[in-house]
Amino acid sequence: MKRISKIAAVALAAMLLVGVIGALALAEESGGYEPYKENGENGENGENGEVIFEMIAVSLRIEGIFENLYYNAAVVIREGDTVADLLEAVSGIDGAPEITLADGAYIEEIGDLAQEDNGELAGWFCRINDEGTSGGLDEYILSLGDEIVIYYGIAFGLMQYPVADFAKFLSEGVIRFTSVADDTMEPVVGAFVYMDGALAGRTDLDGEITVVDESVRAGFHALQIARHHAGTGAPTVLRFAPDYRVFVPFLDTSADAWYTVAVEFCVDIGLFVGVSATNFAPTRLMTTEQLIMVLARFAGVDVEDADPWYAAALDWAVASGIIGRGQFEPETNVTRERFIYMFYLAAAISGEYDMTVRADITHAFDYDGISEEYLDAISWAVGSGIIQGVSEDGLVINPGDFVTRAMACQMIWNYYQ
Repeated sequence: MKRISKIAAVALAAMLLVGVIGALALAEESGGYEPYKENGENGENGENGEVIFEMIAVSLRIEGIFENLYYNAAVVIREGDTVADLLEAVSGIDGAPEITLADGAYIEEIGDLAQEDNGELAGWFCRINDEGTSGGLDEYILSLGDEIVIYYGIAFGLMQYPVADFAKFLSEGVIRFTSVADDTMEPVVGAFVYMDGALAGRTDLDGEITVVDESVRAGFHALQIARHHAGTGAPTVLRFAPDYRVFVPFLDTSADAWYTVAVEFCVDIGLFVGVSATNFAPTRLMTTEQLIMVLARFAGVDVEDADPWYAAALDWAVASGIIGRGQFEPETNVTRERFIYMFYLAAAISGEYDMTVRADITHAFDYDGISEEYLDAISWAVGSGIIQGVSEDGLVINPGDFVTRAMACQMIWNYYQ
């Protein structure tokens, strides 16, 4: 299973600010965040004497008793800051609750929830990169990409940190939840599990639930879990992040196949669906009606619940000049050059993409095999990185080859990159 979260490396890189923010600007942006060292001792002096620090991005999540209180997958802080520095910086800013620290090291209160409001066993705790902390929060220096979770929960070994296992999901509808305790995996018993926004069940003595409806399918699923102590009401399991999702692989795709990431991406953004609840058919050839369906979804057109199933997509494609109604022949396979041409037209119509880029394709090994009407679109596709057909013979387009579903996903993925 792959966890999909907002703290992707690309997002972190975009948030990384190195040597460009002075102390005054930093204080203004973060509501009074003072530099922790002056005169360049832990940074460099700027031209006007201001202190310039290297900045890093970390993820911060705060979980209350019944709900998430704050989640930011890319909080920008200074290199060398501690967890305590981070909490003081975000307190009361950009939707974060007020955070009160005792002695600058321990959480006293977040919002209106104090340390022992739910009894001596309950309180605020911290985990960094899935590991619990044992000292003061001012002792933990943060690094780029760290994931910090502050949560209200139960103490003394009663808290569990669930991990979901979907290995038997497609075959039996079973999801199993376990938590590590003393280097062993123990079941998460009696927890309520929510899947795709609805209650899916309560875990049994083996930590399992069995899903029996249409939710048993490959693809992405939103997941959440909750359980509370009978005496104190404090949480006894750590909830998943608000955007936590799992991808259940199709039975006929391989985790290490060249197209896997592209298929997941295209399924995630809604361009493709499986051919059944469990299969994707990556090697199946694309047909014209399938292609116009994908392109209509790409354009944001509502094409569901039509009769026949591609009728709304065909109406859009004809009206948009992507295909003539007289040219449409269902059940015909799509060549690479035609796929590129139709995708090019859809991208141009949207007005959201750079259509000016071009590449010299005259040196392509099979240049003479490209239909003249498709030359410009293919030049755009090569320039945009959609086609990356380099072999021992140099650039190869393979214009007449039929496109499989996996190939279509890969070319779309290439373009988005």
